[in-house]
Amino acid sequence: QPRKGKHHVAAAASSNTAMQRVVDAIEADLARTPSLEALARVGGMHASHLSRSFRRTFGESVGGYLRRRRLETADAQLAHTESSLAEIAAAAGFCDQSHFTRAYARHFGLTPGQRRRVGKS
Repeated sequence: QPRKGKHHVAAAASSNTAMQRVVDAIEADLARTPSLEALARVGGMHASHLSRSFRRTFGESVGGYLRRRRLETADAQLAHTESSLAEIAAAAGFCDQSHFTRAYARHFGLTPGQRRRVGKS
């Protein structure tokens, strides 16, 4: 039976605030890859606790969240800019265009080039 006292509510609220600070730190610069330890400091917790809490709260790992958000940002750039795939890959924090293309295709089921062509039709 979960505890529902004041302490439990305060701890849950504090945890949500800590998770929001971590998400805000990630979102502030998606191209940067912060260490788990640096993000844990932002959230005021140990790295292993952050890892477990993040997955429990958001249903994915910190790395998975960062990768998904990078891909979503890149997808928006593909649809709304004429930037080259290499420029979009670099801006999204991918080490090179081929890594970006593989990750994009795995996530969305089509390559960035195919997405750009579909978006223009």
